[in-house]
Amino acid sequence: MSQTTETTPGNSSVERRQGDQPTAARKLNLLVVDDNQEVGESLAMLLEALGHHAVVVRNWQMAVEQVKLCVPDAVYLDIEMPGISGIEIGRRLHQHPETANAVLIAVTGHSLPMYMDDALAVGFRHFLVKPVRLEDLATTVQSVLAG
Repeated sequence: MSQTTETTPGNSSVERRQGDQPTAARKLNLLVVDDNQEVGESLAMLLEALGHHAVVVRNWQMAVEQVKLCVPDAVYLDIEMPGISGIEIGRRLHQHPETANAVLIAVTGHSLPMYMDDALAVGFRHFLVKPVRLEDLATTVQSVLAG
């Protein structure tokens, strides 16, 4: 590889090999579980705008199938869904060996203390209230990246 010398502010020289790139942040695999397709897709688009890969599913069965294809680093779970709550899905994901380490993030239209208490008891690390702000999503992504 050839080397080039670049001058940086302050007139110091830095040698760089041609083709060297700065190390990029790791791209996360994120799963969004929301029975409202438009809400789920909007959330996924925001997560992708932050530079990550996001897949949307609408129920527990679809989440199980998706996890077989790609184990998520984090799961954004709508709390109020028909049939099975996001909190119960989170509980099941934490009991499943492949997803036991996935970060659980609750997403809900209600900030009721009982939801927060239940989510924390199951192991959710974050609790977001809809409509979710991009800044709040960025905070959750940084938390997942930090471990």
